[in-house]
Amino acid sequence: MRNTRRCYSSPWFDGFLNSLLLAGLNFALLLFLFAGTALIQVFIGGMRPIFAIPGYTVIAITGVLSLVWLRKSRPLPNVLCLVSSALFFGYILGRAYLSPVEYVSRPDRFEVLACLVVYLVVACFLTDPKHRMLFLGLFMALAIGHVIVGVIQFVKGENYLPFNYLRADYGRRASGFYVCPNHFAGLLEILVVAAASFAVFGRIGTKCRMLLLYFALVALAGLAISGSRGGYLSTGCAFLVLLVLGLSVARQTMPVRFPTVATLSVAVCIGVLGLSVFLINKDELLADRLGTTLQFTNMRTYLWDAAMRQFHDNPVFGTGSGTYYYLGRLYKHPAVEPDPVWVHNDYIHLLAEYGVTGAVLAAFFLGTHVFYGLLSMRVILRKRLLETNAATSNSMALNLAALAGVTAMIAHSVVDFNLHIPGNALVLAILFGILANPPQAREKAGSGDRKTLKYLPWRILPAVCGVALLFDATPHIPGEWYAERARVALRDKNYRQASREAQLGLKYEQGDPNLFYYFGEAKRLLGLSFSNPKVVQVMSEEAVGQFSRAIVLFPQEEKFWIKRSQALDILGRHAEARRDLDSAFALDPNQLALHTYLGAHYQIQGKRDEALREYQLASRHEAAAAGIESVLQQIKGDAAK
Repeated sequence: MRNTRRCYSSPWFDGFLNSLLLAGLNFALLLFLFAGTALIQVFIGGMRPIFAIPGYTVIAITGVLSLVWLRKSRPLPNVLCLVSSALFFGYILGRAYLSPVEYVSRPDRFEVLACLVVYLVVACFLTDPKHRMLFLGLFMALAIGHVIVGVIQFVKGENYLPFNYLRADYGRRASGFYVCPNHFAGLLEILVVAAASFAVFGRIGTKCRMLLLYFALVALAGLAISGSRGGYLSTGCAFLVLLVLGLSVARQTMPVRFPTVATLSVAVCIGVLGLSVFLINKDELLADRLGTTLQFTNMRTYLWDAAMRQFHDNPVFGTGSGTYYYLGRLYKHPAVEPDPVWVHNDYIHLLAEYGVTGAVLAAFFLGTHVFYGLLSMRVILRKRLLETNAATSNSMALNLAALAGVTAMIAHSVVDFNLHIPGNALVLAILFGILANPPQAREKAGSGDRKTLKYLPWRILPAVCGVALLFDATPHIPGEWYAERARVALRDKNYRQASREAQLGLKYEQGDPNLFYYFGEAKRLLGLSFSNPKVVQVMSEEAVGQFSRAIVLFPQEEKFWIKRSQALDILGRHAEARRDLDSAFALDPNQLALHTYLGAHYQIQGKRDEALREYQLASRHEAAAAGIESVLQQIKGDAAK
């Protein structure tokens, strides 16, 4: 009996069990992180809170579960990268919590916490190169689904989206599961260079290389049909970085064959570029987009100018998270009629909302990771390739993929806001986690090593961020669920349902001004459907109360003032209604559509000349044209009488 026990407790068997358990734990961690991010990507990239928070919850739970892996030995991340991450994201979170409007700061808070969980788990726990390649490979498989949806959109041109979601009118431009083609391109540009890096530099079989090259071609096709000019430029920059770094590796690992390898590599890149341009020019829409790639005098420059004017309000610390949403209206150019919402430049957006402090910390974070990535490339080259006379390495493939992918996002962020798209920001967090800890560029530390103990606080951080995300984001799921249902019902003119959904949402959430807005607007419009004046008055008064509660939570939102003024006009309280409209004009002085509401305000009082003048100021808007026609019909009716 004693000998049997010794057999089953042998070092070999114990080591095998430990390896098997570790592999299973790593795979579970990987799957949880992928599931949370994939959930966000499929649900329109997480552009609305209700579509992002469920995925954030899965990621938060993964961060908490990382405590199970705490005692396992891992290669140590670079401490300077960890410090730069703590400083930058700590400042972003602190500034977000201190922002003027709590509700509009939520997206930044939730996204930063989720990205921190992903970044720290990849840097501190998922350090095996094969697991990391598998992790990115799962996103490549999901990207195939994106491209299939994109092909349907490109062929049909009906703004199709799965699950009955509505997409803005982008015509035939492909956007995959996302609502915007530019964000779709932002995802593919990262994955296409990762696939190319794995196929060329990875230590994998021939079949895997062929599959990766096939995916790269599919992703390039998806990029092409997105019509994203920023995507075209950033992909070119990423491939240029990959080519330069790859050739620098090849020059040292294969000096004899280097001229041939360099010539073939450049020829293949030129050939793929030429073929892509040729095929894009076969389609009129894509050819027009490609032809204006370097045209910078578009609406974006007006948005950038508004953000820079906002920056001067508080140059050191910025105006706060989410403030461009409403301050962009105050400073926007008269040519910008729709709400600005996004700066379309992540760097200027960061500068406006987080000031010079945020910009300096962001540069420190980016600089440390890129520098350490380049330094690690040299270490991997010397210790893994030159010493073993190997031409391929999974660590090298991952490192080059991360550097090229970060380059793509750096370039694309000049003209878009991919870093504010949760589905893309989380993938970028994976790349930074890889750069912070390329495992074969560092020595492994045993579980009893002093360095492991010194790094223990960093390895607890994913759980800390996960708990913070669970407490901050997850409780808002019921309120956001009912808010989204109320929004859709209101859009579909089902006012009774909108009222019910908003009322249910308010049982769970009192900090969302949109719930009060949906409730008030449903009551106002429902009241107009009744012929009984008393019912109309009661519902209009209730609507005024709901709009007032929304204004208390978010006084910078102009639509709350507009809608309350309309309800007050129904009640005959025209002086109060005019004051609300004046408040809306103060928040958005260059919005021509506001003249339509002012025209309706005059028309309901019988002041037709004033109403006609205001409608004519906003004559480009459909509602204004209808208002002009209504006033003219009234004038004709009076003349006939």
